Amino acid sequence: MKKILWFLITVSVLSSCGVFKRKKTDEKHKPFGVFIENLNKASFNRNYLTEKWAVHYTSDERSVSFSVRMALIKDSLIYFSVSKFGIPVGKALITPGKAAYYETIGGTYYEGSLSGISKKIGLDLNFNQLQSLITGDSPVPIHPDEWHFEFSGKQKSPYVLSPAFPSVVKRMDFTSFFKVYSTVFEHNNLGAVIIYESYFEKPLLPQFIRVIGDKARVEIKVKKIDIDKKPHFKFKIPGNYKKVEL
Repeated sequence: MKKILWFLITVSVLSSCGVFKRKKTDEKHKPFGVFIENLNKASFNRNYLTEKWAVHYTSDERSVSFSVRMALIKDSLIYFSVSKFGIPVGKALITPGKAAYYETIGGTYYEGSLSGISKKIGLDLNFNQLQSLITGDSPVPIHPDEWHFEFSGKQKSPYVLSPAFPSVVKRMDFTSFFKVYSTVFEHNNLGAVIIYESYFEKPLLPQFIRVIGDKARVEIKVKKIDIDKKPHFKFKIPGNYKKVEL
């Protein structure tokens, strides 16, 4: 179960290593500038979000389905509660500077920095990456001189971005309503594709997410959404659990 928790925490943060230098925008970037303005308008701007997910996880070792309750306080906190047949099997609490989880099957827990998980999986972690995965927004900042912008001609994903400089984000496709349709990542010999198969119209949030990694695959179906209501949850690591050093 801890592998599944790690996967939930990290599938969206493969792009956090990309750092670019900004240059002054010129007249040729006007169409791109309009695109970015619309992207910002469509981004998630509520303080609170709670969702219920049906998740199917598949790897070479196992295939399992489970339920997840996700609670988000924008830019501050993300909480996961994982259950199987209504029985709690693990919880995770993520903030910009800290990560913690525990799983009931093995009786283990982790409590430390996001860099601890980064060391385990070989990736730099960023809280904003996980938040962006949940809300369907761009996982990295977008500036015209850092990306190539083009029109694909596809109805579902008419806008395409590719990096102008070396980046772990190899490509991003956006919908006609300016949310992410798909993102391609590569870093440390690891690759992943995140595809947003569908969105709710109101609120404009992902409805079905497919994550395809080198060794695992996750399908997330959002069953219920509650916004603008401060989430309530409990996260307390049991005293008899064994700490995992990452």
